[in-house]
Amino acid sequence: MVAIDGFPGESWPGILNTTDSMPLSYRWSSRFMFLDPIEARQKLERTRKKWLQKVRPFMDQLFQTGSGAVDRDAALMVSEAEDAIAEANSQLVAYGYYTPVIVLFGDNDKKLREQAESVRRIVRAEGFGARIEGLNATEAYLGSLPGNWYANIHEPLLNTRNLADLIPLNAVWSGSRVCPCPFYPENSPPLMQVVSGSTPFRLNLHSGDVGHTLVFGPTGSGKSTLLALIAAQFRRYENAQLFAFDKGKSMLPLALGVGGDHYDVGAGEAPAFCPLSELTSDSDRAWAAQWLETLVVLQGVRVTPDHRNAISRQLGLMTTSGAARSPTSFRACNCAKSRRRCIITASMVRWVICSMPNVMN
Repeated sequence: MVAIDGFPGESWPGILNTTDSMPLSYRWSSRFMFLDPIEARQKLERTRKKWLQKVRPFMDQLFQTGSGAVDRDAALMVSEAEDAIAEANSQLVAYGYYTPVIVLFGDNDKKLREQAESVRRIVRAEGFGARIEGLNATEAYLGSLPGNWYANIHEPLLNTRNLADLIPLNAVWSGSRVCPCPFYPENSPPLMQVVSGSTPFRLNLHSGDVGHTLVFGPTGSGKSTLLALIAAQFRRYENAQLFAFDKGKSMLPLALGVGGDHYDVGAGEAPAFCPLSELTSDSDRAWAAQWLETLVVLQGVRVTPDHRNAISRQLGLMTTSGAARSPTSFRACNCAKSRRRCIITASMVRWVICSMPNVMN
């Protein structure tokens, strides 16, 4: 049992969230016993009078000389007590007794004491007083149980604004236990196990069936390493296949390590891509026409209806004539009716780095 028995001069939201980063499990009991406004004002007035007696020395107060030194810290406490009384009278906040206790469980007494000491040090580092309970351990444990209001009551007054800063309102999310993608086998494990601080986290990139992910950062910060790790972890799923378009050969070590194939497209080592191989259906021809229009736009040419008609005619001829279905053939062939050169230039052919979905499959 680790009891928090002293509070800093000020608080802010999540002041004790550093305990979430500790590599251990614990139960944090926060019990607040509200006082009615009249009783709260009486106790605050008693606190104000206690500090007021310390502002000047006793002899100075007795003879009312006014020549003694003023205790500025006591004067500041009097001012704060008067502010607290004003807040209590306005009923903007409520006052009460706050008893926080951190409970740790374990079978190994030595390890448990080490963990309790770690918690005590972290709490004290935030400006709080903390102690490991000894004789009061039973009372502290009973007071941490729900519904027990009489055991282990700490009596320093706190208002509800400070209470909101002190009580734990959140915890570190450990991630989903299964991958949420419906196309994976049922109850598939998460993509990987990572660590956030000292807390394990189950990483999944999917939101339903969507796995879009953006990774950005400065050069040399490890983006390529992270992508290679994600690619390697993806292979844990049944029948997983991975196709990566890699710049700078950052995936080469992974491809060689897992026995995969790595092709250098610029050196002519890769298998030939054939984005115009499938032109049998209307949807295939519509996709091919849109892809060719994109190549034209990338060259700075404004696509007109005449261009679209010429592209559609040529795709139709390629479909029925059985000619080679490549961008080079598309550029070289003359339109059957107009006898004009097609609008795809030789420089545009170099843009053939995309492929239709069936090529990827």
